[in-house]
Amino acid sequence: MGISALQIEYYIEAANQALDEAIFTGEQPEQKFVDFKTTTTITNPDEDLVLRITNPQKHGGLLAWKDFPREGPVVVEVAISGLDDPDYVFGNFILEIGQRARKKGNPRYSLQVASVDPEVSKQGDLVHLRYRIPKIEAFPIPHAERGFLELVLRLYDTSYKKGVQVQSMVAKGPYYETWPPKSHRQVFIPSDNADKEDVYAREILTHFMTRAWRRPVSGEEVDALHDAYLEHRKTDPFVEAIKKCLARVLIAPDFLYLVERKGPTAPSERLGSYELANRLSYFLWSNMPDDRLFKLAEAGELASPETLRAEVRRMLKDERSWDFVDQFTSQWLSLYRMDSIAVSLELYPEFDEAMKDDLKAQTQHFFAHVLRENLSALNFIDSDFTFLNERLDRHYAGRKGEGSTLFKKVTLPQDSDRGGLLAQGSIHLANSDGEDSHAIARGVWLVDRLLGDPPPSPPADIELDEDIEGFEQMSLKQQLAAHVEKESCARCHIKIDPFGIAFEHFDAIGVFRNKIKMVDEKELEKRVNAATEEDPEAEFKKIDTDNSGLLTEQEWFAHAQARNPEKQDENRLRKTFTKIARIEKEKETITLLEYIQYVQKRQQTALKKVYDNIPDRHIAVDASTRLPDSTEIEGLDGLQAYLLNHKKDAFAESMVRRLLTYALGRSLEFSDQPTVDQLTEQFKQNDYKLGTLVEDIVLCELFQTK
Repeated sequence: MGISALQIEYYIEAANQALDEAIFTGEQPEQKFVDFKTTTTITNPDEDLVLRITNPQKHGGLLAWKDFPREGPVVVEVAISGLDDPDYVFGNFILEIGQRARKKGNPRYSLQVASVDPEVSKQGDLVHLRYRIPKIEAFPIPHAERGFLELVLRLYDTSYKKGVQVQSMVAKGPYYETWPPKSHRQVFIPSDNADKEDVYAREILTHFMTRAWRRPVSGEEVDALHDAYLEHRKTDPFVEAIKKCLARVLIAPDFLYLVERKGPTAPSERLGSYELANRLSYFLWSNMPDDRLFKLAEAGELASPETLRAEVRRMLKDERSWDFVDQFTSQWLSLYRMDSIAVSLELYPEFDEAMKDDLKAQTQHFFAHVLRENLSALNFIDSDFTFLNERLDRHYAGRKGEGSTLFKKVTLPQDSDRGGLLAQGSIHLANSDGEDSHAIARGVWLVDRLLGDPPPSPPADIELDEDIEGFEQMSLKQQLAAHVEKESCARCHIKIDPFGIAFEHFDAIGVFRNKIKMVDEKELEKRVNAATEEDPEAEFKKIDTDNSGLLTEQEWFAHAQARNPEKQDENRLRKTFTKIARIEKEKETITLLEYIQYVQKRQQTALKKVYDNIPDRHIAVDASTRLPDSTEIEGLDGLQAYLLNHKKDAFAESMVRRLLTYALGRSLEFSDQPTVDQLTEQFKQNDYKLGTLVEDIVLCELFQTK
């Protein structure tokens, strides 16, 4: 993992930028302030100074801020009445920030959701929401020269509770509770030696190095950096000299890497206490250890099995473990593939790109719940619960997803087809082509990601042979059967296709179906040809009976009569003629160029109608399949039952391998197999509990060895 000179330059630039944002000099910037009671544009008011939260499609609480801060933290405070529901979820309130412009009198908006949860307090009949926005510059900022007028903050209630009213809405920034801000004081730490510049500088450098390098630093290391400080101090002010030294700390290998120094004796050694704290923290939090882990490392208590188990449980309950959930599920389940799938809006007009985020979030909330509640990982195969928000619930019902984005655990009825990972739309979409299901991709995903038995990569030039007679009328199962008649193809496909066929009841975006909707390519081609006039110049010559190069109104009417004698509308024909004709010496005529332009425009209109109403056809779903061991199953229910009855051991080892690989940050080797076997056996004995497996991985020798 080498670093080039160019990368070092980028790291230096990033370090300097980070320090500039953390360290403040000079006076506190003037705070700007706006209150909707005096300056906002109020939509649908019931009375002066009162703004009702409306349907999300309308503009809810709207705060227009002309003299806004260009950078820094901003606080938005809202007072709301009418919330008498004790179980009301305040995450239903969505705050958007961005810019507003006007176009012919109607406002245009470019807004971005502020993904922050409000601090909630109650005073009498009012509920107060307080949003802390770390960086206002992270949102679309208005530019007057581009026609944008002001910064806009918009609040609306996705659950649309009637009677809910915004009583006040205030924004202020740049907002700092103290000056200098906390980030500055974390670098320039409080000290009794603050007036002794040289001593204070050494304290600052020692504290920063210890934090940045995530371990105690030696006197020699501090001396070297302090010498650099003294050199910079000859020409720079105190703060600037410190910043230059801190930038060096942030580009050192001890900051950029998880450094594990091996001793001179053994090829492998146990991790030191600080190294173990780092490996554990970056495994479960993707971030540096917190103060508790550092204190346990300093006291030499972290390596105790009891302490490690307790720390794993604490860390998994912490919200910082969401980074582990996000990154591990994206890698293990290939959720990142969804980003590259272009969903066909012709086939799925109700789908939008935001739905990809909901599908991914469902899978991650599901995984996080199994992990944090230490449930059986067999829930990944099938479960009696799932996680849904209002948008996703409507999506699975085949309707446009609208409503709250808040996810809740949902208990499923016994006959539900939504249990486990295999029923979730993220898996179906990530393994589709955006138009239809993809049995091969879904089969490969299952045997690889869940069973740990990936097939070899296919030849680059292999495609389904669509020249087979009646190919379009075949079910997917029949098409695949025709494809694998070749022995070279069958060797792999017989191991993967049957698993993929079991998913056929789910379309490309994860909606359950009994019929497969497909574009009728032949009918579409027929309609396109009918709407296309091949040679308008030749047609012009047929109409121009006197070969004058100009079409008269008489010729125009005669052509219309010959073309379609039953559908003559003289007024319409005359209007069309006049519209495209030119006036020449009081004589109306049409030139060849004008006629060609008319035909092209007519063709565009006709083709638009064709593509706005693309013909489709339906094929009955056939999700029955025979698996490689000759077991016959029907659909996802049959597949889930088969996996739970016959493939639990393969699933258990695959789960262990995936988690262990992620925890170690490297590929597993042949010599790691005894550890894999031991962890798998423990996993099964512990009823496949996912949280316990994570604990066992942290306690295993591989995890604690350099």
